[in-house]
Amino acid sequence: MGHLANVGLANRDESPFHGIGSPYCAAMPFRRPRPSLPKRLVAALALPLAIAACGSAAAPTPAAPTPVAPTTVASPPATAPQLVDVPTSPASAAAPTSTGTPTSGLAAGSASTLAGAAFGQPVPGLAEANERYITYAAGILATLAADVATLRADLARSDTAAARADWLTAQLEWERVGASYDSFGPLGLAVDGLPDGLPGGVEDPGFGGLHRLEYGLWHGQSLASLVPVADKLATDVAALSTHLGDPDVAGSPGNLSLRVHEILEDALRDHLSGIDDEGAGAAYAMTSADVDAARAVLEIVAPLVNDHLPQLVATATNQMNELEAALDGAKSSGTWLAPAATPLAARQRVDAAIGRLLETLVPVPDLLMETD
Repeated sequence: MGHLANVGLANRDESPFHGIGSPYCAAMPFRRPRPSLPKRLVAALALPLAIAACGSAAAPTPAAPTPVAPTTVASPPATAPQLVDVPTSPASAAAPTSTGTPTSGLAAGSASTLAGAAFGQPVPGLAEANERYITYAAGILATLAADVATLRADLARSDTAAARADWLTAQLEWERVGASYDSFGPLGLAVDGLPDGLPGGVEDPGFGGLHRLEYGLWHGQSLASLVPVADKLATDVAALSTHLGDPDVAGSPGNLSLRVHEILEDALRDHLSGIDDEGAGAAYAMTSADVDAARAVLEIVAPLVNDHLPQLVATATNQMNELEAALDGAKSSGTWLAPAATPLAARQRVDAAIGRLLETLVPVPDLLMETD
């Protein structure tokens, strides 16, 4: 089983992906609600800049902190490195294979992808595929509900080490749902929202869910004070499960056409940039779980994609394997550090792998939606 050394970044500008002059600062959205720019146009700008930034001589390569076993730390400050177990999935063990990438350019495909998704009609079979996705997501949410109950019990008995480990388990389970780009609406945001834009920031009463628990666990807050947050999270997960099939949650087949690309686009924008890090430094672990979700969704829509572009699924699957290998290569002695504490060459490999994969997946929405 792998491990994650969690680095609490008290100041997000410490990350090489942040601060004035950072490509991410100029090219990627930092606040929710989502920006008015077309999402894939944002990604088209972000990907080459992100990869170029990782190759820049200006990008620092911080020394990796020494992980400290959670059993030896009761309630550390936000910046103390921690070590927790990362549950591994069968998909993450796949070996990389050689690939070829379809020749559709990311920027060129962006506008037509959005047009097809926004104004087209689902191809025959997409509604049935979406029902299979809802069944998949419902199973993940059931597991998440059990994970939240376990986390709540950890908080109630003031077990910091267990709470951190079980928070990560719950967060990774949520990533596997595939609710990218806030596509589950307010119900999804209640589970996984960020404090950005809230008047009180991290102290705002409206900030809840998994990231609120993350913030408290890695910023020395009383575990007893987090029990009501966990209780509310349990209620919100149950509500989301009840309404999962609603059109404004996961019931619209058109959203499925976007989902496989947006899961990984979300990973690039939110996790690998560090903007959703509330202290755990779990970007690479969450990205790995996003690959699991993308695999599951691609498998669901594969027959429909193969009808139009037979090589895409095989190519994307190979590139997912390569991304997983790059993520595994970013570990130090079996440990994932926060991206800011990961060597430059390892960050480059992850950024390049996810960039290639995202470009390959660009045609999928057009293939699954019919335009008039």
